[in-house]
Amino acid sequence: MYRAGGLIVLQDFGELIERHQAMVFRTLARMTGSSDVEDLAQEVFLRLFRGLRGFRGEARTSTFLYRIIINVVNDEWRRRQQERSLLPLDAGALPSRMAGPLEIAERRQFLSALAEAIEELSPAERAVVTLYFQEERTYEEIAAITEAPLGTVKTHLHRARQKLKATMQQRMRLCRIER
Repeated sequence: MYRAGGLIVLQDFGELIERHQAMVFRTLARMTGSSDVEDLAQEVFLRLFRGLRGFRGEARTSTFLYRIIINVVNDEWRRRQQERSLLPLDAGALPSRMAGPLEIAERRQFLSALAEAIEELSPAERAVVTLYFQEERTYEEIAAITEAPLGTVKTHLHRARQKLKATMQQRMRLCRIER
């Protein structure tokens, strides 16, 4: 599909990027909690280019691409963990999102808390939550993407839901106490 005499045709690769770039950027932003994902997207497409030679076509291209995204995000997560362990926590550096009408502010605060809670999940749980809820993938698709058994995908999703529920309940209690 993307080969000519064993070589990847660059025009086909450009078309592949165009077809999947919105999904790549959206998934990266959701999995990392960041809107600044250009470098990560570049890494995804670089790994895709390198990996196409070994792509046997046994899975859909999007499944292959999601696998690369998860690997890039996991690498980034490990890098961030190392950086966090070296830096002291500075709560004053967090931007305030409490602008505008009360409802908008509360929604932004809730979404921010949810994004932080998702970021606290393990990489496997975060990947499954993102793929299931935000990318609307089926359990079977997630199993193929993550190369995990179907039961493991269901377990990760169940545990992630429980953790998110507990974390968000705790944060909601704290919000009520602060009022």
